[in-house]
Amino acid sequence: MQDMAGHWKRPRSASSLIGITGTVLWAALSVLEGEQHSLSSMLEGLFISALSISCNGKLHLRHAMKPDQLALCANLRRGHLTSPKLAELPNVATHLQPLIIGLHNLFYPLNRPTDSFRGYNTEVTLESVRGVCRQVCSNLSE
Repeated sequence: MQDMAGHWKRPRSASSLIGITGTVLWAALSVLEGEQHSLSSMLEGLFISALSISCNGKLHLRHAMKPDQLALCANLRRGHLTSPKLAELPNVATHLQPLIIGLHNLFYPLNRPTDSFRGYNTEVTLESVRGVCRQVCSNLSE
């Protein structure tokens, strides 16, 4: 591992834990699918952590996320986060919902309101995450 900007030089395989930092429960979808860590994947891990914290650790399908079954974890994560609405949202405090929804929309954009699944953005920047946070904060002050 070189730095927190996402410059990892570790071999990755979707079937191996080698090269994954952290735990599968909070890992980015791209990492679960065998991609290298990146700044975007680290930010996505932060979003998944915030989602977990905001619903008291009760992430959807959390008990099925087994470290020895990475392909299953990737499929569960893809199905969970690409659905139009987060399963946890009813359990997220009202004041945290705009942040969670904003970050979900950033990493998993819904192209049209009528779409039955979301896309997946692996090019999220620190500035775009800051933009979501600024928007949420400006709405709180209104």
